[in-house]
Amino acid sequence: MIRRRIGALALPLLLLLLASPAFAQAPRLLPLPEALERATKNNPRLRQARAATKAADARADIALAPLLPQVAARAAYNRTTANFLPQPGSVPLEFAQDYLGSRFVMHNYYESGIGATQLLYDFGRSTGGFRAAKASAVAEDAEAQVELLAVHRDVRVSYVTARAAREQLQVARDTLANRERHLKQVTEFIEMRSRPEIDLMLVRVEHANARVQLINAENNYVSARLLLNQAMGDEGDV
Repeated sequence: MIRRRIGALALPLLLLLLASPAFAQAPRLLPLPEALERATKNNPRLRQARAATKAADARADIALAPLLPQVAARAAYNRTTANFLPQPGSVPLEFAQDYLGSRFVMHNYYESGIGATQLLYDFGRSTGGFRAAKASAVAEDAEAQVELLAVHRDVRVSYVTARAAREQLQVARDTLANRERHLKQVTEFIEMRSRPEIDLMLVRVEHANARVQLINAENNYVSARLLLNQAMGDEGDV
């Protein structure tokens, strides 16, 4: 029976102990590989660099078009009459009467054609334009790679800063918990009149300073997380 009572009381005591400031843990950060993946996907600078690279590739394709064979097809349809307007003295009168009688008869008129051309030489204008556009595309791709490295660097720096701020927050919480225990002990000593009251004032000052340090550590950790979000270009929680 005694063992059962001890076991029934152990769980609430353990939960109360874990909920105390000494065992409170700072919010965890996402893993660094996930942070880098989010930055690669969502950072506005990288999205702009990728768009610039695609635009440069498209311009290179446009510059290549004049060097390729050009094929053009044309088709037309027209519904018209076969009117004949005779002029005096051009045809005999009896034939003119026949033409005038059929002036309202409609006919279908079709027209189609196809052609192909190939540029042979234009003094290097087209080939030079294509080489220039291709070099520009390669340069844009290199700029995108440089921007990727720069963004990953910023994310790593922000991540390390956030991890350091998280550890400092945990230290501030542990310090405050230690100051609270010390304040409780000194208060008990004062009640038993085994310590002077000035010790209680000093311990209260230390306890207040520990609370201020905890508030500063919490603010620093929030700021570090926001900077990490900014480096990733992500609006979600880190």
